[in-house]
Amino acid sequence: KLIGWSYPNPGNEIADNSNTHFAVMGLHAAARAGAKVDAAVWKQIRDLYVATQHRSGGWAYMTTGGDMPTRNMTLAGLLGLAVAGQHDEGAKGPDPAFEKGMQALLGSEWKADGRSASYAWLTTAELGRVLGDTEFKAGKLAKPWYREAAEKLVKEQRKDGSWKLDEPSLDSDYPVVTTACGLYLLGPAPKK
Repeated sequence: KLIGWSYPNPGNEIADNSNTHFAVMGLHAAARAGAKVDAAVWKQIRDLYVATQHRSGGWAYMTTGGDMPTRNMTLAGLLGLAVAGQHDEGAKGPDPAFEKGMQALLGSEWKADGRSASYAWLTTAELGRVLGDTEFKAGKLAKPWYREAAEKLVKEQRKDGSWKLDEPSLDSDYPVVTTACGLYLLGPAPKK
C-alpha cells in the first residue's frame, strides 16, 4: 500500500503531502517523457489522496494525524488526483474527491497559508496546466487563477525582476526559489 513520500530518515514512516507532490510530479514528467510507470502506481496515488482527504475536502501537510488542511496542501492534493486521473486508464472521469477538494479550495479565502506563497504559485500553475485551464471551477464556483495571480505578481515584482516576500516565511529566506516559482506561474497560460 502506498503511504506517500517523505524525507529519507531511518524509521520515518509518516509521509507528507509536500514531498508526495514532488514525487508524483516527477513520475508525471517521467511518464510524459516516455518512461514506463507501472499502471498500478497511478491507482495507488489516487487511492492515497482519497484516503488522506480531510472531511472538509482539503488536505493537510501530514498524511496521518490531526493536522488541519491548508490551501497549499489542498492544491497539492488536487494536483495529485488530476495527474493520477490522467495516467490511470481505469479511471472513469475525475474522482469525486477532486470535486470536493476543488469546492474546499474555491470556498476558502484565496491566499497563501503563511508558510510559502511561492509553493502556492508553483502548485497553482502546475494544477492549471494539468487541467489545461486558466480558471478553477467547481459547481457554481470559479476562480480565474491565471489572470489574478499574474496581475498580482507583476505588481509585486522588484525592479531587478525578482520577487522577495518580506513577511517571515520560507519565501523570505530563499528569494531565488521565490523568483523561480513566480516565473513558472507567469509561464505560458494553459490552453484547452
